[in-house]
Amino acid sequence: MGSNTDSKGRLIGVRGICGTARTNLPSPNDKVDFVVRARDAGEPGVLDEFDIQLRQNFNLVYTTVNAGYPHKLNDGNGGGGNIQLHGPTTGNFSPLDPSTCPANFASRAAESRLRQGR
Repeated sequence: MGSNTDSKGRLIGVRGICGTARTNLPSPNDKVDFVVRARDAGEPGVLDEFDIQLRQNFNLVYTTVNAGYPHKLNDGNGGGGNIQLHGPTTGNFSPLDPSTCPANFASRAAESRLRQGR
């Protein structure tokens, strides 16, 4: 996941966030693995993208991939938000990797196999 700049020097590109979240469900079902992908496609923001996927015990719980991937804000009808990227923070960050992010977006073929239990 990376970024570039537009003609005015503003950051554009993709950011990914991956981790484990605690839900309001009772234990032991209170945790989900999540991955979020956000893309700033430049101004005025009508082509920006946002996807989220949740897994619990490696089972798919929720995904925007079913609605088409990548998912454009306002279903691609223009508008619906304007993702704004900011400069990177310090730290040891690496690209999203299925081996370290259990909820990571797989390729469409791999995701299809996961949904079919193969």
